[in-house]
Amino acid sequence: MYQTLKGFWDWYAVEFETSSPMAGIPGPKGKSAPVPVLQPEDLKAILKACKGRDEWETSRNLCIVWLMPESGLRRFELSALNLDDVDYKTHTVSVLNGKGGKARLSVFGDETTRALWAWRRRRGKAPGALSCPGRG
Repeated sequence: MYQTLKGFWDWYAVEFETSSPMAGIPGPKGKSAPVPVLQPEDLKAILKACKGRDEWETSRNLCIVWLMPESGLRRFELSALNLDDVDYKTHTVSVLNGKGGKARLSVFGDETTRALWAWRRRRGKAPGALSCPGRG
């Protein structure tokens, strides 16, 4: 952000023959560490860890592992989803109350669609599945 503002005000100062308000402001110190990226072998290990004895639990875990990185959902957004928020035909999920209270539409692919369908078929077997009416 600093570089963007400095660049603009440097241009402004030259263009309008004035001084830049950023002239006396020092830049940020140090560099932020790059965000680690999930490697294919990491994803394979996570998928392997998702397998459990309970079919419902396994299918739920696979949905989470596929849906979050593919659609860009945040943890809170995922936990707030309802079944009606997922459109299997268009491969989209509606986030009604995202970051900053904004609504948005996220997309997902075929593998996530298969995982979601598998979970949906098995969710009736989940402990307490009928105790949360209206929730997906």
